[in-house]
Amino acid sequence: NMIYFDLELFDVTNQTITNNTTGGNCGYAFANMPMGGDYVVSAERNHDPLNGVSTKDLISIQRHLFGQEAFTTAEEYIAADINASQSISAADLFELRNVLLGISEGFTNNESWKFIPGDYEFENTNNPLNENIPETFVIEGLNSDYHVDFKGIKIGDVNGSVILNDSPALNGRSDG
Repeated sequence: NMIYFDLELFDVTNQTITNNTTGGNCGYAFANMPMGGDYVVSAERNHDPLNGVSTKDLISIQRHLFGQEAFTTAEEYIAADINASQSISAADLFELRNVLLGISEGFTNNESWKFIPGDYEFENTNNPLNENIPETFVIEGLNSDYHVDFKGIKIGDVNGSVILNDSPALNGRSDG
């Protein structure tokens, strides 16, 4: 399964930005990166906020808040923090409900996906929202090829039902 997302390479040394959209294998290679340079790689996707989001997710967040069924993974906590306040509260339920009912087209203070470096290890999976979770991969003094992985977490999709096999053609995006 795959999902297309935007990649950004910020060249700290030359203060330039290169943007592109991932291809069919979700991979992309940035060319012409001079050795010794400093770079920051980030990923983003802010499309289709309802993909994978349903009343089941709303109920899961509600059950967590009422102490009936606590989340067990860091990804559930991040997905439930709809308003990106670093906590889960009734405000998250309210915002998710507004998107589900079509009152809002997207999340007010959050994008529809959060990407973190794939090798990031959470300090506390029971309270990850208090961590300073990186959303970029920093390369200082490029001296070899790097393989950078990002883990995508769909905001609002607590139960992991997002459909990943979309394509740019389905949402009006192109590979260029």
